[in-house]
Amino acid sequence: MKYGLLSIPLSCMISLTCHAQGCDNLFGTWTSGSGSTLILQTDPTDNNGLLGSFKSPDGLFPDNVAFPLYGSFGTNTFDLPSKGTAISFRVNWTKEEGSISSWTGACLTTSKGPKLDLLWHQANPAATKSIFHINSGSSIFYPAPE
Repeated sequence: MKYGLLSIPLSCMISLTCHAQGCDNLFGTWTSGSGSTLILQTDPTDNNGLLGSFKSPDGLFPDNVAFPLYGSFGTNTFDLPSKGTAISFRVNWTKEEGSISSWTGACLTTSKGPKLDLLWHQANPAATKSIFHINSGSSIFYPAPE
């Protein structure tokens, strides 16, 4: 008979209740079609706070490093049916560059499962052309395969 280790996510062990990753449990790893990786963790000092890391697609940064992120998520405190969970976070990129990006959007439950549908803005005062000082776009993240 073979014995294996039981894999329990840290968020499940801390809270004593466990839900699959999705819009009612944002914590875990999310990936985008462009190759970015987002790891969301609960902030122990803030009930609606987020901590974690953001890793851009390979080759965007020299060391392929993950940058810390800080943010928050909304909770439905009204007695209304929820369509999703609001989320916002920011990442301070390299100190040399001095740029900051922020994402705001929602986790939505679709027929294909949960997704983070986000708009982002990046302020980059070190850009060589003024047209690149502020950039905007959108990203969609899905729970990473286990």
